[in-house]
Amino acid sequence: MSTHSLTSFYAAAASVAGALIGLLFVAVTVAQERSTATPVTAAHQIRGAAALTSFTNALTVSLFELIEGPQIGTPTTAVAACGLLFVLASILSLRREQHALRDTLHLAWLTAAFAAQLIASLNLQAHPGHPEDQRLVAILVIAFFLIGIARSWELVGAPTITITQQLTQLIRRSQPSQDAP
Repeated sequence: MSTHSLTSFYAAAASVAGALIGLLFVAVTVAQERSTATPVTAAHQIRGAAALTSFTNALTVSLFELIEGPQIGTPTTAVAACGLLFVLASILSLRREQHALRDTLHLAWLTAAFAAQLIASLNLQAHPGHPEDQRLVAILVIAFFLIGIARSWELVGAPTITITQQLTQLIRRSQPSQDAP
C-alpha cells in the first residue's frame, strides 16, 4: 500500500469518523427521548459508549496518521490501551446486572480489535513504516467503523435479524400446533 493511498484513506476515514460521531450524538438523543419511561441499563450505556469509543479510535488514528505518517505507533498504542481499559470497565459494569450474551460477544470483538491494534502499534514503534503493520492498522480502522455502526444500531433499538432467529422461527412454524386436535 503506497503512502499516497494511505494518506487518502486516512483523510477519508477521518471525515467518515467525524460524521458518524455526529450521527451517534443524534441517535443517543433520540434514544434517550424514546426511553424516558424506562431506566437506562448498563448494557444500553455500554452500547453507546462502545460506539463512541470505536468511532473516536478510528478518528484519532486517522488524524494522527495524517500528521505522523510512519511514526503512528505511539498514538495508536495509546488509543488501543484506552480501548482495552474501556472494555475492562464495561465488563465490570455488566457484571452488576443481568446482561445478554450479545453484549458480551460484542465486547469480545472489541477486545480482539483493540488487542490486534495494540500489537500492530507496538510493532510499528519498533519498526516504523512496516507495511504489513500499517495495513493492519488501516484495516482495523474499518473494523472499528463496523463495530461502531453495529453498536449504534442496537443503541437506537433497531431490529436485529440473525440466522439463529430466522431458523428458530422456521422450525417453530413447521412444527404442528399442540392445540390442534
